Amino acid sequence: MSEINIYMPDMYECGFSPLKYKSQFDLWGMAALYQGICMYDESLNLRNRLAEYVLEKDGCLEVKLKNLLWHDGMPISAEDFIESFKLYFPNKKTGRIPNGIVSEIIGAEEYYNGNNELKGIEIVDNRIFRINHVAQNLYIKNLLVHPLIPRHTMGIEDNRYIGSGAYILKNYGENYAYFERNDGFCLGTPRIRKLNLYGGTKEEQIHLLEEKELTLTIIEPEDLKNISASLFENYYLFSLPQPITTVLKINPKSPMFMDLNMRMSVSQAIKRGLLVYTMFKDYAEATWSFYPPIIAEKYNCRTLYLDMGLKESMPERIVIGVLYNSSEHIKLAELLSEDLKAKTDVVIMPSASRREAFAKGADVYIENMMHTILPISNQLLYCNSELFIKSVHYKRLIEIEKSLYLQNSQALIREFAMECARSLPVIPIYSKHELQLVSKRVHNLKPDTRGALWNIHEIELD
Repeated sequence: MSEINIYMPDMYECGFSPLKYKSQFDLWGMAALYQGICMYDESLNLRNRLAEYVLEKDGCLEVKLKNLLWHDGMPISAEDFIESFKLYFPNKKTGRIPNGIVSEIIGAEEYYNGNNELKGIEIVDNRIFRINHVAQNLYIKNLLVHPLIPRHTMGIEDNRYIGSGAYILKNYGENYAYFERNDGFCLGTPRIRKLNLYGGTKEEQIHLLEEKELTLTIIEPEDLKNISASLFENYYLFSLPQPITTVLKINPKSPMFMDLNMRMSVSQAIKRGLLVYTMFKDYAEATWSFYPPIIAEKYNCRTLYLDMGLKESMPERIVIGVLYNSSEHIKLAELLSEDLKAKTDVVIMPSASRREAFAKGADVYIENMMHTILPISNQLLYCNSELFIKSVHYKRLIEIEKSLYLQNSQALIREFAMECARSLPVIPIYSKHELQLVSKRVHNLKPDTRGALWNIHEIELD
């Protein structure tokens, strides 16, 4: 095995673009291609990656980039950061509202309203830029984790997917992507020359595992039963917590949207422990908190839905929207129906999207929500809802969040998490682990919550 062979029981869908990805296949390709100026370490604290230094002082974050090249040989510059950052920044075209950390940047509101320049970001020279913000903010540095995209490829229809990561994309199609190592990678030349990413069916995945042709793959808990015990003589199984929560997002037109008693009554009627064990055995964790367990434990704010002392107020009927081709979410909807049917009528509505489900009258929609590794909510749920933005709940959340910008207080973090639990029109259910099968011929791979590819440059093969 002289090449890294990764298999996703999934397909290439929308490309290796940080703005358009949809599938696991896309995500893993992006992990090989791109990197941010900073990244999280094993303790989920920020460390420099593409930065020579990051200085914070008096409402200004100054960054000097290392002298590095994109995969096509062009130098990585301060202008690349600014143009990449604009792609992620809220504006009227995307419909996202500039809240949270980004609202603190000078010129954020003007940029949102159509100004082409983001005044708060200035270029000092080719490798140095500054982010100027209106007040002290302990979390401003977290804006540097977004994948950097080369400015000279933006707007090109046949995107060449050029990055600065450990591997360079050479060829790709709907079920394959071939990479070769980036000899100029900032953390050192990868030890394995080629990386191949494949997608396809679960049946093909099992076949390739049995033939010992895979270096690494992801498998669903329910598919473990299809694997023979002898296969584990050749593969390690890693169960990795993820910063992802599966939730019931509530339709703004549903009576549950602004009714705390009703939301909590529904939430407390769900037997999460039994539900999670039925679906995943030990490969997921029930959660009552806005945060998934991996983040909730870091900030000591895990079981926040339990003791609110509210009077039961169940709706007469709940319509659960679910993606029509998601076997996991359909199973969850069926189990939720069993939990809730003693107290209310439940209808399951298969749909092509949350928008379609809400338009047809679904009260809630099952969806996976990915979090940033922050105690604050960088993108508060339903902040794009006019109804929620005008509420006293939203105003209180923003007040606490702004206090957190100034001090890393455990009490404030818990207060913010509790207010999220009280206020946000969403019901968390569980956080599923990612199961990775890794060949025993692999050395130095360190799977953790950041993903298996974070140290892909270090791995060696027998």
